[in-house]
Amino acid sequence: MTAVDILIQFMLSVLAVSVSNFERYSAIDDYLTRIENLPSYQSALVKGQFDKNIFLQYWQKAW
Repeated sequence: MTAVDILIQFMLSVLAVSVSNFERYSAIDDYLTRIENLPSYQSALVKGQFDKNIFLQYWQKAW
């Protein structure tokens, strides 16, 4: 995992919430799933007190 993965993961996660038919981009969805399943990613979420529900609510309203 690199800094680029972190930056692109955020942007792609926003798109996943924003685009109504995002499932047609299966390769991108698989990439996001692989990143989100990494132990280092999970640890960072805990340390940063990240709440996915707040993230989803914000970006669904923002678009």
